[in-house]
Amino acid sequence: MITRALDLARDCGARLSLLNVVTIDDGRTDTDKQRCTAHQEAIKKLSNLGLELAVPKFDQHVRVGEFESTIVEIAKELAIDLIMLGIRKNKPEIEQRQSHSIIDLSKLDTLTAYY
Repeated sequence: MITRALDLARDCGARLSLLNVVTIDDGRTDTDKQRCTAHQEAIKKLSNLGLELAVPKFDQHVRVGEFESTIVEIAKELAIDLIMLGIRKNKPEIEQRQSHSIIDLSKLDTLTAYY
């Protein structure tokens, strides 16, 4: 999926932005330290991916929040034209609902790929 995103960006002269949403489930009992660690790990992983893909730091975003609304927020903030989502094959029913929710909330074209 990332290869396709890079190809699309290159072929269309588009900008590629990366986003990792660190979700905080109200039902969990994570401590502030655990949440901070999860956030820092997400930043590190995204930074490594950004370096590998040559995506500038200003186009790498890690946000904490509810998955769907956070993606929609950043898409509007960055004036995104197309959202590309990766859905894990081991949790398709949950992530398909999230994908449909993002499409409904954002009113943007959304490409969903399974990995």
